[in-house]
Amino acid sequence: MVPPASSKLEALRGILALEAKKGFPDRAVAGGVDRFLEAWRRELEGDAPLRQRLEALGLFRKPYSALTPHERRDLAERVWEGMGGGPFPAGTAVSAPPAEPRPPVALPAPPSPQKEEWPPFLQEERPMPRGVSLGSPVRVVPGVGPVIAASLEQAGITTVRHLLHFLPRKHIPIFAVADLVPEQAAGQEVGVVGTLWEVRPVVITSREGRSLPSTEAVLGDETGNLRVLWFNQEYVAKVLEAGQRVFVTGYLDVFAGRRTLEAQSFEVLEEGEGVFRPGVWVPVYPSVRRARAGAKREGRLPDTLSPKTVRRVVRTALETWLPRLHDWLPAEVVDKVGVLGLRYALWGYHYPAGPAQREEARRRLAFNEFFLAQLLLLQRRHAWREAPAPVIQGDRRALETFLDTLPFRLTTGQAKALEEILADMAQAKPMSRLLQGEVGSGKTVVALASMLMAGTAGWQSALMAPTEVLAEQHFLTIRRLLGGLAHPLDEEYVLGVY
Repeated sequence: MVPPASSKLEALRGILALEAKKGFPDRAVAGGVDRFLEAWRRELEGDAPLRQRLEALGLFRKPYSALTPHERRDLAERVWEGMGGGPFPAGTAVSAPPAEPRPPVALPAPPSPQKEEWPPFLQEERPMPRGVSLGSPVRVVPGVGPVIAASLEQAGITTVRHLLHFLPRKHIPIFAVADLVPEQAAGQEVGVVGTLWEVRPVVITSREGRSLPSTEAVLGDETGNLRVLWFNQEYVAKVLEAGQRVFVTGYLDVFAGRRTLEAQSFEVLEEGEGVFRPGVWVPVYPSVRRARAGAKREGRLPDTLSPKTVRRVVRTALETWLPRLHDWLPAEVVDKVGVLGLRYALWGYHYPAGPAQREEARRRLAFNEFFLAQLLLLQRRHAWREAPAPVIQGDRRALETFLDTLPFRLTTGQAKALEEILADMAQAKPMSRLLQGEVGSGKTVVALASMLMAGTAGWQSALMAPTEVLAEQHFLTIRRLLGGLAHPLDEEYVLGVY
C-alpha cells in the first residue's frame, strides 16, 4: 500500500526540521538524506503531481550531500515553504565552509619546469632597441594604441616593466570535451574550445519558478559534444551562430539529466589562434577600465577593456621583451636557492604548463620580494651603523659601589651581559642589542647598571614600560635596588642617588 501524500510530506518535513536543528550536517537520516530521497522518489512514481511540484522546487536537482550547509538551508526553506509548511524552523547557525571537501579536478599532467620545455624565444638574447628600455611607456609595445595605453596608464601600468609584472589573478584550464567529468570538475571553472553546432534561445524555469530567457548551444571538438547553457542571457543567441569556433568557460554540472556547462564567459576565436587548446592554462587578468576618448562614445563602449585585448597586449609584451630581459639576481644565487630564472618565472606565471610550473614561478617572484626587502633592511642597517655615536664611558667606581650595595652578587650570565653592553656603549657607533631572559633572571638590574654608567658619563637614560602599572613596578624595583646609595633627593616619584 502506497502511503498517502500527507504522510510523505510529514516525513520530509521531519527530516528537514531535524537537519535545521543540527545545522544541516546531512545526518538526520541513517546513510544520509540522499538515501531517503532516492527511496522516496521511487515511491512518488504513482503521484506525478507531487513529484512535479518537488522537482520544480529543486529537491532532486543535485545530490544533497554535494551541497554546502548554506545551500542545504536554502533548499530546505524553499521546499518547506513551497509545500505549505509555514515558517521554517530557526535551527542552528550554519557555518560557512562546505560540509565535505570536493575531490580535486583531474587536470592534465603538467610537465616539469625544465628549460628545454619552455618556449624557444626565452633562451634567445636579443639586443635592446636604441632609445627603448623596460622603463619605456607601454605605447612602445606593438598593438598598443592611444586608448589602450591610456586605459593601462590610469590602472597604474605605465611602463613595459609594469606590463610584464601585471600578473593574472587566476588561470582556467582547457579540457577536451571527453575529459570533462561532472563529479571531478565540481566547483571549479573550466574552459572548452570547440565549434558551435547549434545555438538557440530557450526558456529555463528557475528554482523560484520564474521563467528565464536563456541561450542553449551544442559545442563539439574531436572528442565529443557538450551542452552549454547561458542562464538568463538570451542575448547570447543573437551574438553567436553555428559554425563559429569559440572558447567558453564555466562550471560543469548535470542539468535535466545531461552533462551541461553553465557558461560564465565566451570568446569567438579568429583563425590561427592556436594558444587555445586542451592542456593550456589561460590567464585571466584583473579588469582594466577603459579610458574614454570622448563623451559621444560613452554609451557605445564597454566600461573595461575586453579580456581578449588585455591578454593579447600582455602576451605581445612577454614575447617581445622577455628575450631582452636580464635577470638582476646573480646566477650563483639562482642556483643556490633553486629558483627559476626571471624570464622563465614571468612566462611560467602568465602561461604555466600546469599547477606545478605556476607554483615554481610564484616561488621565484615571491623570493624577489623577500630578497629585495631584506636588501633594503641590510642597507638601512649598514647606513645606521656607519652613523656616528657618542662614546659613553662611565665611572667604574660608581658601578662597583652600586654592585657592592646589592643584597646579592651578579650571576656569571648577568655579569657577562653587563660587560658586553658597557663595551658597546664605549664604541663610537650605535649599539643594537637585545637583552633576553626569563622572568626573574635579572634583566632589570643589568639595565639599571648600564643606565647608571650613562648617568655618570653625563647622559640621560630612559627605561620604558608598556603600561602605567608596570612602569610603577619598575620604579619601585629600581628604588629598592638603589637603596644602598646616598639619596640627596627622595620624593614620592623622584629618586636621586650618588
